Amino acid sequence: MITVNIVGILSAIAMHSSLTYLGRAREKLTKENLRAFRQAINMYNLDTGHYPSKIVDGVYCTVGERGGGTTIFSEGYKYLKKIPHNQMPGEDDVYFSNWVTQFETATTAYYNAAFSQKWDGWFYYYKNEDGEEIGLLVVPRSGNDLEGNPYSGW
Repeated sequence: MITVNIVGILSAIAMHSSLTYLGRAREKLTKENLRAFRQAINMYNLDTGHYPSKIVDGVYCTVGERGGGTTIFSEGYKYLKKIPHNQMPGEDDVYFSNWVTQFETATTAYYNAAFSQKWDGWFYYYKNEDGEEIGLLVVPRSGNDLEGNPYSGW
């Protein structure tokens, strides 16, 4: 009986460690995908002198509708062959992990919405509230990563 209890305790510890390991792996892969995605946006900016108005073929997000898509817009194909996946699944979200939700203007409300829950995919903001191009791509998640850093700081 003591042996069974010891094996049970060790199994619980091993299970916890493996789940933490998988979570860290997802976060690292998502950070790397975010870095590569942002690099492609910056390369576009360097070549054209402005940020892409859209990342994917699709409409901008509006109140009540999450615009966007998964197909890269034609001008962007030179910089990125496919949309990378956000490896961290959302909560109660039915979008693909490579879905890009596009906002024409990053109002405070739209920007804060990205960090209000755990979404699937990516959020892209073309302009800030002053109308300046910012080309900002974020991982839309509330809370902190496994190292305690807020997702909004990625």
